[in-house]
Amino acid sequence: MFGATRNPWNLEKSPGGSSGGSAAALAAGLSPLATTSDGGGSVRGPAAASGLVGYKPTMGAIGRNVLPRWIEFSTQGSTASTVADVVYQAEITHAAALGDFLTLPSHSVNVTPQMPSRVLACRTFRTDVDSDVEENFENTIDALIASGVNVIRVDSPSTNDTIWNWFVISTAELTQSLRHEEHRWDQLSDYVQAQLKFGSTVTTDQFIAAHRKRHEVSAAFDELLGNDAVLLCPTANARAWPAEGPLPTRAGNTDDPMVTLNTPDANFTGHPATSVPMGLDMHGVPCGLQITGPRFGDNLTLGLAAHVERIQPWPLVAPGYTPFSL
Repeated sequence: MFGATRNPWNLEKSPGGSSGGSAAALAAGLSPLATTSDGGGSVRGPAAASGLVGYKPTMGAIGRNVLPRWIEFSTQGSTASTVADVVYQAEITHAAALGDFLTLPSHSVNVTPQMPSRVLACRTFRTDVDSDVEENFENTIDALIASGVNVIRVDSPSTNDTIWNWFVISTAELTQSLRHEEHRWDQLSDYVQAQLKFGSTVTTDQFIAAHRKRHEVSAAFDELLGNDAVLLCPTANARAWPAEGPLPTRAGNTDDPMVTLNTPDANFTGHPATSVPMGLDMHGVPCGLQITGPRFGDNLTLGLAAHVERIQPWPLVAPGYTPFSL
């Protein structure tokens, strides 16, 4: 309606999506908090690209009063300039909702920041990562070690197949939810039309097979994290892309649009994940550190995020903007 949403850190670049407008408003000091939703990274991705903290809770921690298009993956989350503000919002929004078969009892998930007993790290969940993003990741790992945190390198508990199976389920659900509007699909962007076209081809066998894969991947994350560890990786493997598009189709030396993000995995498994700023890419746009925690261990992701915030202080808003105040 109003053209492309632009990133306050670099107006030529995108703040990401799909909560990019909320992230841009926060980075420009227009608001102190944003209620955002996340079905594949829509809280964490824009937060990472806009120099903000983005928190996706354990699935069910925030009940859904309105049925989302992605029934299996979408949850409300919190985005703000600081971990403390995210926690403040989460303490209010964590509540059960009538009709949501995935909802948890109100305030059953702890969001009071607590340092995890173990900190694990892998360079990416996918195949590759852009060099400037990886440099920021390694610098942050070094800063954590220098602050006394023991960081243990591990292999990824996920694979490229994870995001493919997430895509199978998400596009099938999106297509079904919009079937009654099929006569207007041609008014949607090419990107969304491509998702709907693919979703229309998903078979029952493929859909069920993708669900069975969820059990396998969820078990791998559960086994790795236990109840006391967090796992670090870049929020996105690809650096910032143009505000007018297109979306990135590669990361590092890998040409595959499926490798650009590390965010859908936590939606696929239901684990909590928080993104916190970790540096700037070659375009002067922020990069995010994703912290994935044990199921119901949201406080551990927020605890390490708060620690990163202390050892690598970050501005509340983009350069040239004034922080929000009443």
